[in-house]
Amino acid sequence: DLVAAGLVQVLASDYVPHALLEAAFALTRMGLTDLPGALRMVSLAPARMLGLEDRGAIAVGLRGDLLRVGSAADLPHLRAVWKAGERIA
Repeated sequence: DLVAAGLVQVLASDYVPHALLEAAFALTRMGLTDLPGALRMVSLAPARMLGLEDRGAIAVGLRGDLLRVGSAADLPHLRAVWKAGERIA
C-alpha cells in the first residue's frame, strides 16, 4: 500500500540480499512501479541515503558495480556480477 501511495523510496535488507532483487521484480509484476523505478529503490536510493555518491547508478566516474539478471517463471536469477568494473562472477 505504501509503494502504491508513492511513500516508499528505499528498499533495504541486511540479511537476505537476494530479497532486494526479488522485491524489485515483484513490485513491477504487481504494477506498483516500472522496473527502472523499482531498481532505483534497491540501488541509487539506498546509496544516496547512506551518502555513497560513487555508486547506485551506471555513469562515468562511478564504481561500476553491476548485476546481469535473467528471469524465469517471473523470478529473477543472477547471471553475472561486476565489482568496480571487473567481472567477478
